[in-house]
Amino acid sequence: MSEVLQITSPSVSKAQKREYDNINELPDEVLISILARMPMKEAARTSVLSRRWKKLWTSHPYLVFDGSNSLRGIHYRSEQVLESEQFKYLNWVNDVLESHHDAAIDEFKIRFYLDQCYQSDIDDWVRFAFGKKVQRFELDLSSSRVISHVQDSGYELCSHTLHFQTPLSLTSLVLKQVRVSGEVLENLLSNSPFLERLCIGASTSLVHLRLAGPSLCLTYLEITACARMKSLELDAPNLLSLKYSGQNIEIRFIEVPNLAEVFIGGMFVETCTRNYFLPLVPTFASQLQKLVLEMRVDERKMKLFEYPILSQLKELELQVRARDHDSLLCLTSLINASPSLNQLSLEVICYCFELNNG
Repeated sequence: MSEVLQITSPSVSKAQKREYDNINELPDEVLISILARMPMKEAARTSVLSRRWKKLWTSHPYLVFDGSNSLRGIHYRSEQVLESEQFKYLNWVNDVLESHHDAAIDEFKIRFYLDQCYQSDIDDWVRFAFGKKVQRFELDLSSSRVISHVQDSGYELCSHTLHFQTPLSLTSLVLKQVRVSGEVLENLLSNSPFLERLCIGASTSLVHLRLAGPSLCLTYLEITACARMKSLELDAPNLLSLKYSGQNIEIRFIEVPNLAEVFIGGMFVETCTRNYFLPLVPTFASQLQKLVLEMRVDERKMKLFEYPILSQLKELELQVRARDHDSLLCLTSLINASPSLNQLSLEVICYCFELNNG
């Protein structure tokens, strides 16, 4: 496609022109399929080739608006610089959406820091994507400028933004630094019969979440850095993989017959092995094949742990924070509880405290 983009050059050879003519004879469906394999910005540049090509790119099925590169270093500069970049980003997204003519899209991604000041624009983007029967939807509004767990000024995904006249086509939903409640998420899932992947990150509105129902197709669930979350209830017959990292919460496993991979981390891991998580492991201990734990070594407390037998566990990853004088021998009881283990990964981060006697 690089040669096609150069055909307007005065020095184009006859062979290149013949190649362009051959490509131009292909039906629109084939050309759109070719453009779909190019980044959206590159596909848009083909609009200068001819009158026919001017509209071909507007049927691009993958609308990925990744502005994360332009955010780098902005937190060291003024608010005016940030506002200027946000203005450019909004214009980019809105211009593309106004030009887009295809009836359906496969993927829609927003990656840029925007807060509630842009609620109306983001609402329009959400409605556009869902109206186009999007399959993979990502709304990542995070930024290193913002401490996500203490701010409530982020965009809020509300129920009135989502109108479910027909079931959604979603297979993957990613929301980062988006304020979304458990009620809205449960409503979304009940109207998404094909949803397999759900990722929620840094939502300050998520407190309670219940995922349940025999028709639930969810196979992967990830919840990270949701500082106000208190409980998670899982009745998910198709769930294969669970990742939770954050505050201490209550997790209830009602029915998870296929759960094979679990990741536990964040503040939760400090007490999860003692009070929350391990007592529930027998629910799926016989089927668990991979376990990843972020944990802090506490020899006194860990000696009291009674790990259930993880008879099918094949992979164990331990991401350990320890003081320079801590012994890692307290981890052996967990390893001994995994008789089928064939892969062990241990990552140790050492830290120390300086005592000031002055």
